[in-house]
Amino acid sequence: METNNGIKLGEWICTWEGIGIAERIHDFYYEEYDDEIPDDKKIGDYHLSALEYKLFCDYDGKPRRRNRFKMEGLEYCSPLEDQYKGILEKSIKDHPKEYASFVKFLSVPKQTNELCWVFYKLTEENMLQAGKDMATIQKTLPKKFTYADVLKIASDINCVVDLTKNPPPYMDRNPIYLQIIMGYTLGDFKGKRVLFHSFHYEVVVRDKRFKEAD
Repeated sequence: METNNGIKLGEWICTWEGIGIAERIHDFYYEEYDDEIPDDKKIGDYHLSALEYKLFCDYDGKPRRRNRFKMEGLEYCSPLEDQYKGILEKSIKDHPKEYASFVKFLSVPKQTNELCWVFYKLTEENMLQAGKDMATIQKTLPKKFTYADVLKIASDINCVVDLTKNPPPYMDRNPIYLQIIMGYTLGDFKGKRVLFHSFHYEVVVRDKRFKEAD
């Protein structure tokens, strides 16, 4: 598979932290929880691509940790540049054990879990009900869900917080705010939407946790 910037999966690439092997590419599309959606974009339009890779060495040829995946925006990665090919070859030659371990790691399938953080402004008047509404949403959601499912339940219960509005950035600086944390596995999508597997929330007052639900 070749992307628009020339990266081929399974081949060596340059990343911000060193040289690695491209593993998987994930395309993300704008959803209701995204902040600062451009005026010329709408929900469902292409947002960005992320590249999963396994890192072998830095740009000095020193082997790096090999026990986990890395991820970076696709725009910040590129095919292996000529100036680093010699460094990679020398690193492989000078560190045969590390390279053998790296090759072995390439064959190990692994899921990469990520978190999505969303913030909404609250007031003293609605924060108690917001906590109750979030608890209802949490209990009602299926094992796996999209944000559209969250919005549907919120609408059904007349949620005091309008989750359809794009939350402004840096909402955690407000004296009272709702924080929603949703977990997902990279590559787990339903159409153009991320498919989440966990939903947690906190109502925070002046940087102190008011309520947290597991």
